[in-house]
Formats: sequence, C-alpha cells, structure tokens
Amino acid sequence: MQLSADLVSKFVKATKDTKTQDGTTMYGTVVMQNGTPYVRLDGSEILTPVTSMADVHSLERVMVLVKDHTATIMGNISSPSARSDDVKVLTEVVADKASIGDLKTINADIENLKADNVEISDKLTATEADIKDLEADNVTINEKLTANNASIKELEVDNVSIHEKLTANDATIEELQTGKLDAKLADIKYAQIDFANIGKAALEQFFAKSGLIENVVVGDQQITGTLVGVTILGDSIKGGTVIADKLVIKGEDGLYYKLNTDGNTVEKEQTDYNSLDGGVIRAKSITATKIAVDDLVAFGATIGGWHIVDGGLYSGTKESMSNISRGTYLGSDGQINVGDSDNFIMFYVDNKGESHLAISADKFTLGKQNIENVISDIKQDVNNVRDEITTLLRIESSRGTVFKNNAVSTVLSVVIYHGKDRITDIDKLHKVYGSSAYIQWKWQRLEEETYGIILSTDSRIENGGFSFVLTPDDVDTKVTFMCELITD
Repeated sequence: MQLSADLVSKFVKATKDTKTQDGTTMYGTVVMQNGTPYVRLDGSEILTPVTSMADVHSLERVMVLVKDHTATIMGNISSPSARSDDVKVLTEVVADKASIGDLKTINADIENLKADNVEISDKLTATEADIKDLEADNVTINEKLTANNASIKELEVDNVSIHEKLTANDATIEELQTGKLDAKLADIKYAQIDFANIGKAALEQFFAKSGLIENVVVGDQQITGTLVGVTILGDSIKGGTVIADKLVIKGEDGLYYKLNTDGNTVEKEQTDYNSLDGGVIRAKSITATKIAVDDLVAFGATIGGWHIVDGGLYSGTKESMSNISRGTYLGSDGQINVGDSDNFIMFYVDNKGESHLAISADKFTLGKQNIENVISDIKQDVNNVRDEITTLLRIESSRGTVFKNNAVSTVLSVVIYHGKDRITDIDKLHKVYGSSAYIQWKWQRLEEETYGIILSTDSRIENGGFSFVLTPDDVDTKVTFMCELITD
C-alpha cells in the first residue's frame, strides 16, 4: 500500500531515521485491528498500514523499513526467536529420549520398540518376535506353529493329525472314516446297513419306535401293521378299500385317465362305483386349460369376463338394461345395451310394447360413408332445392288495368309467390330472401325505347315498394309499368 507524501513527511519529522540508499529504517509498536497488523511509529500517533516479514503480535516492538512509499516490518525486537506453536514441520528429530503423544511417519528406523499398544494396518516383518498375546484377523504360517495352548474359533486346514483327543463344540466334516461311532443323537440322511446282522426284535423295535407302523408284527417273510405318514412306491397295490383325503391316480389303463383324455369312448363304462358324481363337486374347485362341453346349463358363472345370470349375459358391472356403466348387456328377451351413458347402441321395448333402436356416438359410419357427412350432404341438397323453387311476382291494380280518356286513378300492388309462401310486405320479404332484398319499380312512356328506374324515395311508392299510387298526371296516352325483385 502506498503512503501519502504528508505521511512520509511526518515520518521524517517524528523519528530518528537511518537513511540508506535502500530506504529508511524506523521503529514502532504493533497494533492489531481485526486481525490486520498496523504500526504506531515512534513519535507519532498515526497507525501506519504495513506488510510483515516476521511473525508479530499486538504491542510488540518492531523494526520497519520505509521504501518507495511502502512500510514493511523487517524484524520483531520483542520476540526475535520462533515460538513452539509456529513450528509446523520437522524433517528430522535426533533425541536420546522423546515423549510424543501422536506420531505419524512415513518411514521410521527403530532399533528397539516398546509400546503398550501397536496397530499395524498393512504388513509387519520381523526376524524374531516374542509375543505374549496375539490378536489378529488373518495369520498365515508357512512352516510350523508350536503352541502350548490355543483357542481357535474357526480353523481351515488341508490335513490335521491329532494323536490324542479332539474336542470341538461344532465341527463340519465332509467325510468321516471310523471303526466305531458312538453318538447320543445322529441325523443321518443316507446309510448302508447289512440287514443280515439285524434281528426280528431289532426290526420290531425300529418300526415301533420310529412311528412308521402301528401295532407292528415282524414275521419270516412279512411285516404287518398300520403304515403312518409314508410314501409307497410300487407297480401294484392291492387292497379291499382305500380311504384317503386326496387320491391322485395316474396311468393310461385307468378309467380316470381315460375320463381326462377321451371321455366320449368310456361313457358306457361309467357306473356309480367307478365315476365321479358331479353333484358333490365343490363349487369353484375345478381348474383346467381346456373343457369340452356339448351341453352346458348354468345360471351363475363367469367365463372370459362375461357373467351368466338368470336373465342373460353381461360384462363388467352392466347387469341390467338400465345400467349406464360401460359394458354390454344381452338379455334373454332379446334386448341389448352396449356402451355407456354417452355412447351406446340400445334395442329395447318400452312399457307400451313399442320397440326402439337408439344410437348415440361421436361419429356414425354406415358402410364406407360417415353418417354425419351423409346427413350434411342431404341438408345441402335440400337447401339447393329450396333455392330453385319458382318465384312469381304479380302486379295487381285496385281499379283494373284499362282506363278510358286517360282517367287513370289506381293503386298498383305487388304480390310475390315463393313456393307456398305469399309475400305482400317488406318484412316477410326480408325474412325469406334476407335483409338486402328490395322491390324496384320501372316505367316506359310513349316514344321511349327503354325502361327508366323510379327511385325508392319517390312519393308514389309506399309499403316498402309493395304499393305504387298512380294518378292521371302520370299517364300521357300510354305508360307501361314494370316491377322487379332484387335479391343481390
């Protein structure tokens, strides 16, 4: 930061300067403000901003170099040596004795290490070690381990030779070869036994205690009793009566097999004793991928999403003709309702016995044409025919059409016939032909070759042009009047 010329002048007046070509050396006291060091130079009360080349604290005496309008602390007079907390890194420590709370090192050469607790993360290599108590997650011993006493939770070895006695709480042995096995409790999945060495008494004891056969009697060639909870595999089982909660019979020669595959060919073989009684089959208990039925009668079933009820068939929740939910109802009386409340096709009979066909849809296509377009074309054709209806305009005179001696005094009235409509006033004319339609009068007097237009503002024209008042002043020998309907 550059100093002002006035400040530099005050430095010169207030201190004893040591001037050199490299600047002026001055002394002062450090003042810290918001963590930033300032110097109050001797003989001045002004705080001078400085940069520091030394570690300084507040109120310490320092030496300041002023050069090129810049003040720099060059040395700390109050504390010339470094503090212990200012030393950050030691590259080498040589000591006869050192007490270190926490030591972290990349490489250390220690001739003799004595420690209460040592944790080595990667690898420890030692020529010789005397360890009283060793606790490790994984230990590999290449040659020989000799121990007076060892407690091993889990041991995995290729070959173990135990000369005296092995005691283990839990052991898994894949293959055991022994001369004699003495066990209080054994769970054996498979065993090869020489039955020649087993006597009748032992067999009776075995079956009775095992619970396989109740009231067992062992003879020379047979064992009698009641089997309990076993699976019997055999080609032929003979018995007077078989009682079972569930009986599954398989085989191509059996009647039940034939019923499952081709019931038509064995129907004559069915009797009350070898057939299933359909009257006692539990409801909703038959599951099959294919059922062939020639005649099915049902008043309560669901097939492929269709519900069969006494009155007909329906899908979804549309269980009646009046139901407005989406779906289909087909009544047994021939009535049908397909769709929902907005889009539907219904054929129904009302209370009077009259039949109705109702269709509601956004678009209705009959054949290859859209009904909406067909109806629009019909309306256009009707409008075209209406426009082609013959229009007739007649002029009627209140006192006839022939007058004597120029004594002409009459009212000419216009009558327009359009189809069945008779138009005699301007309001109805606008209603039929539009607001731009109007009546235009023309006349041709004697010796004139063309008709002249009589303005609509002429006082003789009344009733919106439908009346023309004629007086003798309008006739000189011969006058012809004409009226036109202008519709633009």
